[in-house]
Amino acid sequence: LVLVAEENQPRRQEINIILDLYGIRVLEAKDGEETVYLTVRERPDLVLLNSHLPCLDGFEAVRLIRNIRAFDEMP
Repeated sequence: LVLVAEENQPRRQEINIILDLYGIRVLEAKDGEETVYLTVRERPDLVLLNSHLPCLDGFEAVRLIRNIRAFDEMP
């Protein structure tokens, strides 16, 4: 399961299509707050995110996720 965090909907859709070709399930987030929420709730194997997200930028979202011990090993 991969969480794709991208504010631009067409880009999210492109990434989703590519990952789907490989049989990878995808969750989508459109801002940093949603990214953190979905990471905690869904526990994806990988989070791909844009560093320039609204509400909470990608760097801050990663910092918050990394502060949760359960995600220490997440790439």
